[in-house]
Amino acid sequence: MAVPSIDFGVMDGLALDQPRVLFSLEDPANPGVIVGPDEFFNTAALDTGADSVLLSSFAYFDFDTLGSDPNRYELEHRTDGSVVQYEQVGVAGSELFDLTIPYNLAYVGPQGGATVQLDAVRVTGSPTSELSDLAGIVGMPAMVGRVVTWDLTPMSSFDLISGTFTQTRPAETGHSYHINLDRLATEASGQIEPDDPLPVLADLPLVPNVITGYNSEASSGAYLLDTGATTTLITSETALSIGIDPETDAIDFLPVGGIGGEATLPVVHIDTITLPTAEGVNMVFHDIDAAVLDVEGLEVAGILGFNAFTTGYLAALGSSDTGVFHNVIVDFTNPDQWVMRLDVNPDDDIVNDPAITGDANQDGSVDIADLTRLSQNYGLQNYAEWLGGDFNHDGTVDIADLVLLSQHYGESTLAPTFALNTPEPTTALLVLTLAALPHRPRRR
Repeated sequence: MAVPSIDFGVMDGLALDQPRVLFSLEDPANPGVIVGPDEFFNTAALDTGADSVLLSSFAYFDFDTLGSDPNRYELEHRTDGSVVQYEQVGVAGSELFDLTIPYNLAYVGPQGGATVQLDAVRVTGSPTSELSDLAGIVGMPAMVGRVVTWDLTPMSSFDLISGTFTQTRPAETGHSYHINLDRLATEASGQIEPDDPLPVLADLPLVPNVITGYNSEASSGAYLLDTGATTTLITSETALSIGIDPETDAIDFLPVGGIGGEATLPVVHIDTITLPTAEGVNMVFHDIDAAVLDVEGLEVAGILGFNAFTTGYLAALGSSDTGVFHNVIVDFTNPDQWVMRLDVNPDDDIVNDPAITGDANQDGSVDIADLTRLSQNYGLQNYAEWLGGDFNHDGTVDIADLVLLSQHYGESTLAPTFALNTPEPTTALLVLTLAALPHRPRRR
């Protein structure tokens, strides 16, 4: 059965911007005393793909000495005097981080707003860990129990994404779609000794039933919702299930850095990624170059990077236009059901509703205009859309779509204004149409 869908076109390869927060650690024994990081070095990624809070090298920078202070944060020690460490897993493997004593964590979006504080939390850190220009990662512990709203529209004006933390969702826009999220339970797998204290931890959000498509194959599974990822990734299992072998079908290789160092990942081309929504409308992205990554212990079909949400903003830079989404809102307040809301740009909120099969131009009638559109796209493969005549959603415009159009020719949802007799196409018309159809080479 065909499902109504919104076609967002080609997914941008990299996120133009990502969610961030300004943060600080306060000494609980001395309220108001900030231990670190120093101002101008206190920006962290707000990362739904991280189950904890982590400090990198910039968090240890000391303005007084203009160098790194490895003893800036007080650490937890075992009874034998050794420092408690916790193992974090990243794209290139794992890395040991020191565990701090409990600090109060305060954070706010880069554009300001209400400051949020978590009391008495242990975080992990390393003065030698490099995370680009960031002082750390503020993960899911900062978001559980809150509604997190990212306003993406400032990117069109060369500004940063705005982020706010509230207890209620902003008003619906009339172009809002919802996805009920699953939860990936966090395990304290990085604990070194069984009696070691743990860092603050929280579950991770999963986007369920994501459909990955290539040629005529499709695979459905959960993707990790990862605002800290600049690009979307799939696992080797997902790639193989849709007929792609990362070892032989790689079109490029992507060096990525993070926890555990740096790794080079194969990049493969997939045709579509589809996000089903609670409204029964599928959100479809096309033409994705996805890196292939398998993270030990992470049982998912892929990782949905923030590039999916910033799609269209690179092309909209410096204009009055925006990308396909205006807001990304994730409601973590209900422990029984997390919800992601996506506010679609009204200009892109065009639902291809298959209620009338054959209505390619979505004007409410199946007529010669739709037949013309189908003929112009006849033979198109892999990238075919409803708007181009792909009425059975198999990715190809062919005789099957022409037959479907002929079966519904003359149908309309519009109120009749004139008593026009519109005959159905005869067999002869179909033959003539086929003869006139252009040959469209296969696109890859």
